[in-house]
Amino acid sequence: PVDDDGFKQGSDKPALKHHRHQSHLMMIYPLYLVNIEQPGTGDVLRKSLVQAYDLKGADSLPAMVQTHAGPIATALADGDLALQGLKRQQADLLPNGLWACAGNPCIESTLSVANNIQDMLIQSWSDPAKEQSGPIRIFPAVPTAWKDVEFHDFRAEGAFLVSANRSDGKTRWVKIRSLAGEPCTVKLDMEGKVRIEGSRTHRMETVSPEIYQIDLRKSEEVVLRPEE
Repeated sequence: PVDDDGFKQGSDKPALKHHRHQSHLMMIYPLYLVNIEQPGTGDVLRKSLVQAYDLKGADSLPAMVQTHAGPIATALADGDLALQGLKRQQADLLPNGLWACAGNPCIESTLSVANNIQDMLIQSWSDPAKEQSGPIRIFPAVPTAWKDVEFHDFRAEGAFLVSANRSDGKTRWVKIRSLAGEPCTVKLDMEGKVRIEGSRTHRMETVSPEIYQIDLRKSEEVVLRPEE
């Protein structure tokens, strides 16, 4: 059920502002049952996020609430908002990296920082409305302030190890290694034509803008670069 503030908690219960547990939004994250890549979902997703985390007054929200806010912001590909949440989380954590509620230490806020950063750099999930596996999304929610970013051997669904580099705000290369030989689809924002390098001639087909299907067998590795 939906109203002017996005998804409701129930058919007769509107969503509360900045409640620390947002179970009614699990279909956005971590399940992705309703996601930004589905046509017509952007408005309700954004309204739900604004209502849940009261963005105008969010500076007062504790780390526990930011634990929920960050992943939803990354799911909406809003890297700037995700970074804003990370900074608020950091300011609220104790020197040992934990957060306490009524004197009781809570570890989920600490773990979520690492999780949120990874979701900003790479996402791997499948849209339930589609039969094929979803693409490996490279740098899906990178903040505009992060001009130079690099990561190595992050794992993606389908048993892939992925590394990537972004320099001066542009994706320079992506390396993908298949551990199981599952179908490989990748989404990236390289400018112009994409060149593929590997131990043999690999086929790479354009599925849709920015999404490519790669002929990648078990134990093989390819590197993707913008064509010079």
